[in-house]
Order: sequence, then C-alpha cells, then structure tokens
Amino acid sequence: MVPERLLQRLRALAGADNTAVIQSLFSWLDEEEHKRLCRDADLLPVRRLFEPRWEYHLPPSASRLDRLSAHATEINARLTLPNDFLFKMDTASMKESLEVRVPMLDEDLFAFSLSLPHHLKVKGRTCKRVLREVARRRLPSAVANKPKWGFAIPLDTWVNADFKTRLRDALLGPSTRLPEFFRPETYRPMIEAFCEGRPYPGISRDGLHARALMLLSVQLALVR
Repeated sequence: MVPERLLQRLRALAGADNTAVIQSLFSWLDEEEHKRLCRDADLLPVRRLFEPRWEYHLPPSASRLDRLSAHATEINARLTLPNDFLFKMDTASMKESLEVRVPMLDEDLFAFSLSLPHHLKVKGRTCKRVLREVARRRLPSAVANKPKWGFAIPLDTWVNADFKTRLRDALLGPSTRLPEFFRPETYRPMIEAFCEGRPYPGISRDGLHARALMLLSVQLALVR
C-alpha cells in the first residue's frame, strides 16, 4: 500500500515542471512555508536556488528522466555537497585533528561523472552503477556489495537539554531579533516542539532540527 503522504506529494507534483520536481526532492522549506515564515512578501523565491545553471550536453532526443537526472546531479553537486556532505566531513575530521582529501572531486573525474546518462547512474533501486562496477572488480565482495550505510547527525547526543535551553532563549527570548524578519506565530510552535521533544504535524524531528539551526544562524548573524 502506498503511504497517503506519498500520494499527497505525487498529487501536488502533477503537472509540475522539472525545477519544481527537483525542489520538492531537495528542499525542506517549500514556497508556502517560506511565505508564511517571512514578513517581507517581496523576498526572492526559494525556487531560484533550484533553477538549472549549468550547461548539459544532452542529445535533443533526451528523455525527461535524463534531463531530471542531470538537473538532480547539478543540485546535489552545487548545493548538497558543499552545504551538507563536505560540511559534515570537515566538522568530523577537524574534531579528530585529521587532514582529509576528497579524491572523487578531481576535476577531470568530476566532469566525467556529470556527463553520465541516467541509465549509467541508476538501475532500479541500485545507484552509483559505475562506482559499484569498479568496486566489484577491485575490492572484496563483502566491501563492494555492502548495503548503503547512511550518516545522520546524532541529535539525541549532540542536542542535549542545555542546548535546547540556550536555543529557546536565543530564538524566543526578549533579545531575539527574529521577529523583525520572521513571523513568530509560524516559527515559535516549531521551536517549542523541538525543544520539548514533541512531534510537529507534517515535519520530522530532523526537519525541526534543520529549521532551528537555520533560525539560530540568522539570529547569530543579526547580533554580531
């Protein structure tokens, strides 16, 4: 049975263009929440960040799937890689005083990977097809065929009671400057739910954490 939440998402994307589809995959802040949150109605839309900027050398007959795949690859490389994956790696390596390099970001190798058509990236539920084939040829089977192992921030370890108290004071206390730019009636219930460990309708715990960190970043920038 298909979850109702997924059905709602598919209905919302019916007739959507490629940018809207990609934004729904990568952004946790949609246009409607953006409008509810921000006081200034003339702010540039979130969508602009997900518009394609790179030139794709695709044949005229390329399918929509191939174009979506190239678009998704760009957003992964342009937004997710520097703002999430590399950020996590830098944070973890610096904590342990390690010097880390990223060989897969070699310019020639990176350019080659961007040129791959969709069928060489994904087949069914198998991703990274080229890398997996190289791994099968050069690494032990136990390594090459190991299932995907996600890396998530250990919220319950990093975000303790002291952090939540400080977060609440910074974002909801009398010294906050957030109401100058954002509507408290929109963000306050989210911050309170996050600090109290309560669920919030339609937003996961990780989603609440992302919103809390976004608002905290803005607050810290405003008080400097």
